[in-house]
Amino acid sequence: DTFIELNRQGDHAAQLLSNYCKAVESAWRWYQTEQLAIVRAALRDGVEAGALRPDAESLAEVILRACATFAPPLLRGTERQVRADAERLYTVLLEGVQARA
Repeated sequence: DTFIELNRQGDHAAQLLSNYCKAVESAWRWYQTEQLAIVRAALRDGVEAGALRPDAESLAEVILRACATFAPPLLRGTERQVRADAERLYTVLLEGVQARA
């Protein structure tokens, strides 16, 4: 919802999220590192519980890259299109890491 709202505000809002100074760049790197750690931990927990395939944790970066397509400035399309595409992507990602019987 937040990214959709920022997209409504136009390109300037997306530019505000870009790395315009060292402090913002440093904060962004920290955020990415923390985000990756959280996703890896969630995937690791899923593997340990037997719900996710054994190599799921190694897919954390790919999953985050896929999800990044729904963040400014890459976010494109109508709100309805974006929501539908996001739902389909997340379904594909979750099905892709599920453990096989």
